[in-house]
Amino acid sequence: MNVRRCVLLVALAVANPAFAVERYEGYAYTPDGTRLLYRETHWIYADEEPERLVLYRCPDGTPFARKRVTEIGVAHAPDFEFTDARDGHREGVRSMAGRRDVYWQDREGTDRAERPLSVAPDTVIDAGFDAYVRAHWDALAAGAPLSARLLLPSRLGTIGVRISDVTSPSDRRMDLRRMSVQLDAWYAFALPALSLVYDAQRTLREFRGIGPVRDRHGRNLGVVIRFPADPLLQPASRDEVEAAERAPLDGTCRL
Repeated sequence: MNVRRCVLLVALAVANPAFAVERYEGYAYTPDGTRLLYRETHWIYADEEPERLVLYRCPDGTPFARKRVTEIGVAHAPDFEFTDARDGHREGVRSMAGRRDVYWQDREGTDRAERPLSVAPDTVIDAGFDAYVRAHWDALAAGAPLSARLLLPSRLGTIGVRISDVTSPSDRRMDLRRMSVQLDAWYAFALPALSLVYDAQRTLREFRGIGPVRDRHGRNLGVVIRFPADPLLQPASRDEVEAAERAPLDGTCRL
């Protein structure tokens, strides 16, 4: 957790020891950055376990998908559940009775595939990727590429990836750090790399690559997601989180 986020959560916890929460916004554009596809509202809070709730909205603000992420043991390998009301797509990782399972349902009416998941020290799951990068921040800055096993729910398993610090001189002048993520395999050249940009507080400011939301044909969208600095990490309330958990998802948004 970066310093600014930690300070905010501590301040909120002092005011309300049972529940501390912050909120920030993300805006997902087409790869050329010209058209807004959807918006993300993230709530990060600490109740019994550190959790994250994400509401995915159409450009007009109508929610169409929701994700809940729960930290289980280590921040980079959480449980999560994602539901998209447009076609009934579901995916996630759940812990139950001492085991962990990954599941995938393509759309409503199709069978759900499920398989036990073996989590190694370098296994990275969903939003845990951000935590994994920040945990190895200094090693990446020193120029050493970092390996990880990234979970792909659609495959019910992981793939090897290589994370590298590719910060340019112009990035440094703006106090930014840029990370590149590629498949750790000989055929990596055939697949697009992911790019993540962080600010000096180790807060993610931009994601560029294949995102979690699918188009009308069931293909994951290529996006650039921007997290503006202002406003960023705003305090929120328990009522706001509960309202987001109950908000009806509209299945008519077309991307």
